[in-house]
Order: sequence, then structure tokens, then C-alpha cells
Amino acid sequence: MPGKKSISAELKEIFDADQADRKDMEGNWKNSDPVKNILEKDAIRLRRANEIYEEHKSGNLTMTGEELEQLAFLFQHSNKIDDYRKAMELGNAAGEEGKWIAAAAEDRWLISKGEKQRWGTQFTHDNDQAPMLSDEESG
Repeated sequence: MPGKKSISAELKEIFDADQADRKDMEGNWKNSDPVKNILEKDAIRLRRANEIYEEHKSGNLTMTGEELEQLAFLFQHSNKIDDYRKAMELGNAAGEEGKWIAAAAEDRWLISKGEKQRWGTQFTHDNDQAPMLSDEESG
């Protein structure tokens, strides 16, 4: 089993690649070739994320709030409802650092069940799913 330091570095590398792929796609999500490429990379990242998650759940790996948040992001980028549940769990366990990702994962989880999102973090083509305004924005 890899040591804590190597898991931490590996997780950061996986998370950074996940975020870089999405940054490169800004404004170009309708182009199917790059999206397919990201989905293939996501599948590889999710396999490793599941291994890390299982190590953590078994008690063999203690993780910092930042690491839990990074792992949550990987699961939130899945297309499986169970992965959204994992992202919520990890985001909540991350404490303050994980608040946003826990909310985003909950919204994805709700949308995937055909329900309305709670926090308004997800953009969809359905006008009923438009992000909600914050208290400051709504006046």
C-alpha cells in the first residue's frame, strides 16, 4: 500500500488534472470529441478515486479536509448517482473546505433523481433548474 505522502501527492495530481481538463473546456462543452476525451479520463480517475475512497472507509487511510474535498470533486464529476452520494459524504467530512462541493454534489444527486436542486449550483438546459439567487443577489 502506498504511503500517506504518496497518496496525498497522487490525489493532488489527479485532482489538478481533473480541474485542468474542465478549465480547457470552458465554453466548449457542446463539442463532442473533447467531451468524450474528458469522460474517458474521468473513468480512469474514478477507478483510482474509488480505490482511495475504499482505503479511507476501511480506516487504513486518514485524510485531511483538503484531500477529502479533492476526492469529492472527482466523484462529483461522475455520472453515477452513488458517486454523487460519495461526493456529498466526503464534502461534508471535509468540513469548511468541503461545503461547496457537498452542495454541488447534492444538487447533482437531486437532478439525477428528477428532483429540483437545492443550492442552485448546477446549470441545465431546463429553465426550472436555473441556479437560485443568493440572498445578496435577490435583495
